[in-house]
Amino acid sequence: MPQQLEAIRKLDKELHDKRKDDVFITGFTRGPLTLAGVVLGVENMMTSMFMKPDEVKELISFCCDATIEFNRAQIDAGADHIYTPDPTCSGDMISPATFREYSLPYAKKQSEAIRHYKNKYAHHYHVCGNTMDRLDDICQIGVGYVSLDYADSMKAVKEKIGHGQCIAGNMNPAATLLQGTPKKI
Repeated sequence: MPQQLEAIRKLDKELHDKRKDDVFITGFTRGPLTLAGVVLGVENMMTSMFMKPDEVKELISFCCDATIEFNRAQIDAGADHIYTPDPTCSGDMISPATFREYSLPYAKKQSEAIRHYKNKYAHHYHVCGNTMDRLDDICQIGVGYVSLDYADSMKAVKEKIGHGQCIAGNMNPAATLLQGTPKKI
């Protein structure tokens, strides 16, 4: 974390001082549920959700508070925006009910803190995999924009939430960037 903060400070000094508002520096932190999975191990955490739900929620809450402090430090260092991948929240990993219980309240708290420190556009939330069954819940997080995986149809996503939520994504990075042609890219 100290290296990330130092890199943001250097980018802010070197780029913002020279180019003013023509620069957009992105900080990074995981979503609270995903970070809890890093700490405990995703498989152990998933099992513990059924065996020790209160302890898992305590860990997720701790992880949420830690990310909030780290996000504030990144914004104070010069980050314009925070990117939060939360792949453990995918429909490929957990049910909508589990998302609502173990992720949504903490993701909302994290996003609210980012908006408080910066502005309503300062948070980019990303979920990998299938998210169609939880899009309405994701919209409740309160982020500037949501990016989604190529597993979701952007047409269907736009029809469902595009009227009230800025959306991005749907590109298969390996097929497009790694294996794609310059014309396709």
